[in-house]
Amino acid sequence: MAGTEIAHEVKDVVEEGIMTEEESSVDETKQTSASTWKMVLQYKTAVLWSAFIGLAAINWGMDVLVSMP
Repeated sequence: MAGTEIAHEVKDVVEEGIMTEEESSVDETKQTSASTWKMVLQYKTAVLWSAFIGLAAINWGMDVLVSMP
């Protein structure tokens, strides 16, 4: 009788542990994506400048390809 109760308690603890691990991985994913957007919003100028430089480099490369004989 006591062994059955202990088995049920162990099962409950294990199930709670599994749920906690799943929830923590979901929380980590939310935190990562939230921190990315938080960084983008905080450093708007740096993100826009980086995008501008990237597009300029692509356009420069296309110009070189088109202007070749």
